[in-house]
Amino acid sequence: MNRGVSHVTAFSASVALSAADGAAPLVPNADGSATQRVRLIPMGSFRTRGKGTLFIKDAAHAQQIVALSQQYAGPEDIAVDYDHQTVYGATPGVGGTAPASGWISPTSLSAEPDGIWGTIEWTAEAAAQIGARKYRYLSPYVAHDEKTGRVFALLNAGLTNTPAIVGLTKLAASTSHNPQDPLMDLTALAASLNLPATATLEEILAAQQAQATALSAAQASIAALNKALGLAETADPATALTTATALKASGGKDDLLTALQTQVSELTAERRNRFLDDATAQGRITPGSREKYVALMAANEAATMELINSMVPSLKPGAVVPGTPPAGDKATALSADQKDVAKLLGISDADYLKTLQENAQ
Repeated sequence: MNRGVSHVTAFSASVALSAADGAAPLVPNADGSATQRVRLIPMGSFRTRGKGTLFIKDAAHAQQIVALSQQYAGPEDIAVDYDHQTVYGATPGVGGTAPASGWISPTSLSAEPDGIWGTIEWTAEAAAQIGARKYRYLSPYVAHDEKTGRVFALLNAGLTNTPAIVGLTKLAASTSHNPQDPLMDLTALAASLNLPATATLEEILAAQQAQATALSAAQASIAALNKALGLAETADPATALTTATALKASGGKDDLLTALQTQVSELTAERRNRFLDDATAQGRITPGSREKYVALMAANEAATMELINSMVPSLKPGAVVPGTPPAGDKATALSADQKDVAKLLGISDADYLKTLQENAQ
């Protein structure tokens, strides 16, 4: 049963999809599909027919929407359907289908000065229909506070030709309203923030804000520490630690330098843990392999982060990525690129190959 839920509504982004309407053109792929970067939710307040005024307050609010949308999607891409068939067509107990017109990678979502943006990989069929102007508008489906109109997260989106936003031209959304709109299941989001399954949306948002505040405080502490050491405020913690150690060797005060070293170590560990927490929640690494990546980050943090960010998020049990070797197959040798990565991380080819094989299980 869904709990800790928020009301959802469909409305359009302020972008027409065809190049003739002034939008960025589709970028065709060899298989007939196409890629397009679009604005999904506009910044500020906007009126919708039947749902009143919704809003994104500011840049911090936009960042929160991106984070919550990514946590809600998890390792799965966000579906773009036709005319909101996922919501209004494929009804449990009734039937119907909801074919995808495209997919949005959660990692492509970003908060920009004019709203929330994302990259859509359109199917070949949808790309042809957009090019032929059979479909011209994108209609995001969002969770929002029914009383205040505050937007919480992007759930999915659909191609449609029915405008619904008041006061904007060439925008689209479904004007139909289903009194049995699906509710937003927050169980996975609660778990990703180490909250109980009974956590409400407000508690989840508060936990998110607390995380953001803690990270901001940590970054501010690092900047202050760097300044005290005579470094640029943007210097990384490893540089600060090296500088502090050098000062100690040259006769600096032991108690101050020890405190600085401890603070640097703690901030570094916190940043690395947050990164690995996110990577685990996204399915890029498994909980069992976490300690291996902790060791790799200690050897070369930047290279390890780059490696993890390049990993493909895991799928649900039973799902298969196209082109993935049959279950049980393991890499038996490193590619030239993988050998370069192992060298950059300062580990042997054999140890890196072992790590890849364990992650493939």
